[in-house]
Amino acid sequence: MQKTPLNQAKRRAHLWLAAAFCAFVAALFLPSSAWQGALKACAEAALVGGLADWFAVSALFRRIPIPFIGRETDILRREQSHIAGSLGQFVRQHFFDRTALQNLLRQHDLAASAAAWLQGDAQRQALAGHIQAALRGALQSWDDAPIQRLLLQGVQNTLGQLDTRPALANLLASLMHQGRHQALLDQTLGQLAAYLAQPHIHSHFAHSLAQWLQREYPKLQLVLPTEKLGHKGADLLAKLLQDFFSDIQRDPAHFVRQEIHQHLSELQQGISTDPAWQQRLLQFQRDLAQNQALQALVRGMVGDLRAWLLADLQAEDSRIAQHINQAGLWLAQTLGSDAALRASLNARLENAVLSLAPDIGAFLQTHISRTLAQWNSDEMVAQIEAQVGSQLQGIRVNGTLLGGLIGLVLWGASRLVA
Repeated sequence: MQKTPLNQAKRRAHLWLAAAFCAFVAALFLPSSAWQGALKACAEAALVGGLADWFAVSALFRRIPIPFIGRETDILRREQSHIAGSLGQFVRQHFFDRTALQNLLRQHDLAASAAAWLQGDAQRQALAGHIQAALRGALQSWDDAPIQRLLLQGVQNTLGQLDTRPALANLLASLMHQGRHQALLDQTLGQLAAYLAQPHIHSHFAHSLAQWLQREYPKLQLVLPTEKLGHKGADLLAKLLQDFFSDIQRDPAHFVRQEIHQHLSELQQGISTDPAWQQRLLQFQRDLAQNQALQALVRGMVGDLRAWLLADLQAEDSRIAQHINQAGLWLAQTLGSDAALRASLNARLENAVLSLAPDIGAFLQTHISRTLAQWNSDEMVAQIEAQVGSQLQGIRVNGTLLGGLIGLVLWGASRLVA
C-alpha cells in the first residue's frame, strides 16, 4: 500500500482500535481484580468509541454491509445531488449576499489601495508586463479574416444606410459662417503662390514646357533654344498665376470669390432641401462601399494594425507597455491627490459590484451545482477523502482514546458509589 498521509492516518487509527480490542480480550482472561476491572471497562469503552467513529467516518465514503443500517451509509454518493445543490446555494447566499458585499467594500478604500499599489515602479512594470503578454497572446492567435469581414461589413452597412446630408449641410454652413470660406481661400492661394515660387517646381514646369515644345514643334529648336523658352514660359506662367492669386486676395468682391460663394450656397441649400441629393449621396456611398480599392484598404488596415501592434509588443522597449506604465503612474497620482475622485470611484465600484452580484451569484450557484451533480461519484469521493480523510482518521483515534478515558472514569465512579 502506498504511504500517503491518508493511508498512514488510517493505519494509526486501526492500530489504536486493535490495541483496544486486544486489551479487552486480555482483560477477559485476567484474574478478577480492581486492575482487571479498570482495564476491561477502559478497553470496552475504547472499543465502542473507536468502532462507532470508524462506522461514522466510513459511512461517509462507502457502503457498509450491515443489515438495516447499511442503506444509510455511502452518504456522499447517495446525497451527491443534494450536496451539490446545497453547496451552490451556500456560495450564493454567503459570498454574494448584498449586505455582506456592501460591508466588505466599505471596510476598504479600494481606490486608495489601488493608488498606493500603482505608486510602486515594480508593480506598474509588472502590470504593464502582464497586459503586454496578454495582448501579445491575443494578437498571435488573432485570425485576420473574420475581423476583416466584420469590419468591411460594418463599413458597407454604414455607408449604405447613413444619411450624410445633415452633416454635409452643417459642415458647409459652418464653413461659410462669417466668411470662413473666404479666409480659407486666401490661405490656399497664399500656399499655392509659395509653392509655385519654389525652385524645384519652377524647374519642373520649365522642363515639362521644353519637352512639350520639342514634341509638338520639333523644328522650333532649330531656330530657338527650347530649354530657354521653357524657363521663360515657366517664369511667365508662374507670374501670371501669382498675379491672379494676388488680385483675388486683394479684392473682397472678386468674381472668383463671388462664384465660389454662390456655388457653396447653392450646394448647401440643395443638400439641405432637395431629396434627390439624398439619393445621390446614398448611391455614391454604396458605390464607394463596393469599391475594390476601399475593400483592399480595409483588409490591409487590419493586417497592418496587427503586425504593428505585435511588433511593438514583442519589443523589449515596447511603447505600448511604456504608455501603460505612464497611465498607471498618472492614475496613481490622480487618485492619491483627489479624495473626491476616490470617493466617487469607490461608490461607483460598489454600485457596480452590487448590481452584478445577483447575476454572478445565480450563475455560480447553477454552475457549481451542475458540475458537482455531474461529477463522477467515485472520483468525487476519492478527492474529498484525499483532502479531509487524514483529519477524519484523527477523529477515530480521538474517539478511541476518549472512549477509553470515559470508560475508566465511569468505572471509577461506579466503584466510589458502590
